[in-house]
Amino acid sequence: MVFVADSGGVTGFIELERDGHIDCFYTHPRGAGPALYDALEEAARTLGLSALFVEASETARPFFEARGFVVEQRREVERQGVELHNYRMSMALG
Repeated sequence: MVFVADSGGVTGFIELERDGHIDCFYTHPRGAGPALYDALEEAARTLGLSALFVEASETARPFFEARGFVVEQRREVERQGVELHNYRMSMALG
């Protein structure tokens, strides 16, 4: 399920997978990130999901923490020879 913000051109999008995984989240820095996330969480609750999880970048981590996600693990990944890290984060839906 993909949610798209369009204000005269795509300003952001976020994807919810059936297992509660949040994937492909992008928004312009002054874009619709909070509104996109809120729509995703509402859909997750409607679908009866018990939790959400994400692999958040260093930049995205505070966004998710502000919404109740907790860090489970810092992960090291390599993309095209470049070492990166992200955070496995999750949040129970109650």
